[in-house]
Amino acid sequence: MSRRVQDKPPGPRGHWLLGSLPEFRSDLLGLLSGAAREYGDVVRFRLGPAASVLLLSDPDQIEQVLVAREGEFVKHRFFWRHVTRLFGDGLLTSSGELWKRQHALIAPAFRQQRLALSADAMVAAATSLIAGWRDGEERDVRADMTRLTLDIAARVLFDRELDRAALDRIRHAVDQGSEEISERFRRLVTLPDWVPTSGNRRYMAAVRELDAVAKDLIEERRHSARGRSDLLSTLLTPGDAAGCPARLVRDEVVTLLLAGHETTALTLTWALHLLARHPEVAAKVEAEVEATVGPNRAPEAGDIPKLGYIAQVVAETMRLYPPVYLVGRETTGETDLGGYRLPPATVLLMSQWVVHRDPRFFPDSGSFRPQRWAEGAARALPRFAYFPFGGGPRICIGQPLALMEAKLVLATICQRFRLKDTGRSAIEPYAAITLRPNRPIRLRLSRRQRWEMARAGGTAG
Repeated sequence: MSRRVQDKPPGPRGHWLLGSLPEFRSDLLGLLSGAAREYGDVVRFRLGPAASVLLLSDPDQIEQVLVAREGEFVKHRFFWRHVTRLFGDGLLTSSGELWKRQHALIAPAFRQQRLALSADAMVAAATSLIAGWRDGEERDVRADMTRLTLDIAARVLFDRELDRAALDRIRHAVDQGSEEISERFRRLVTLPDWVPTSGNRRYMAAVRELDAVAKDLIEERRHSARGRSDLLSTLLTPGDAAGCPARLVRDEVVTLLLAGHETTALTLTWALHLLARHPEVAAKVEAEVEATVGPNRAPEAGDIPKLGYIAQVVAETMRLYPPVYLVGRETTGETDLGGYRLPPATVLLMSQWVVHRDPRFFPDSGSFRPQRWAEGAARALPRFAYFPFGGGPRICIGQPLALMEAKLVLATICQRFRLKDTGRSAIEPYAAITLRPNRPIRLRLSRRQRWEMARAGGTAG
């Protein structure tokens, strides 16, 4: 017997005026997880006197929205209206024919064959960073990984090496802009960018800084594009079949620079944090690197298929701490989903944070267990029980780059250092635009003897 179609899913009543907005502001992850546990796979929230959203936590329903019936849904304005000035009409925010043209232009840069040629640049950037690390010192690994992934994004996508000052400028601007966007996302009323509030001033300062970085990259390449095949040169190629208008080039540079580094930086940060807290897992990673790469050379593209345990560590890290923890869509018309009739412009939220930690799909779901991704385990899952890069036509275009980069960087670091937990106060995830640690993660470096002896020409014991 078919289920009766209803109008309103269950959900928390919340405050009589604000609904669940206070909890949405103060503890978004707790609100989403708690509501899914209490009310099921379709939950309705009120955010203020008028706005409401639905949280979907059933993998089959998520697949309906992202893949099977994706034409009935669009990216939701609930979030993206807050970042228009920052991303413009780049690949993250554009839609329709513009998105299709831009995707076709950019996609070749992320094909595996093309990325394999960038492996050496990734390892060179990682080697350059850790050359400054010293045995016994403490490092803010999120700052280091952000600087590193910015460096790699600039090298791989734009064929440009940025100095330390430029990398730190970008990192500061991204942090400043992200914090303000996170605040906007949680407000009942959003003021236009031109209103001179302190938050708007910080946001616009970050936008101007990133505009300047994009302008510098574009102008430099305009004078040296001949014979270059990197992505930026492709964007600047004139003609009907390639290239794009000047403003759109700026939008794509900012989009790719930000999206091309942030999620990988966070994956690496959380992975190093987890390895430091689980030395038995770190030891297995080190053993795999020694067996695959050895102590005498740097990792390279050909090693990646052999780094199976590192791949499991990356997958498990992105399960526990998905950098993109929330995906949203909006209905384009009236539709039925999950047994409910949804009116046009209904906002649908699908949370990787919630689904990835659901014990229906992941036994002992709160534990760090890379071995759960051993061959065959993932195939038993519903397709969208694990979706760190989203899904459907708008799946993250940078997925191959991010996974390759994470594996090579972890192999390079673990070949030379073990990072140890300092035992200070607990690190908690903070739901900003991406899933960030709520404070700096400081880890103590311990140089690995086997690599040190090989570098010095000795015999490892």
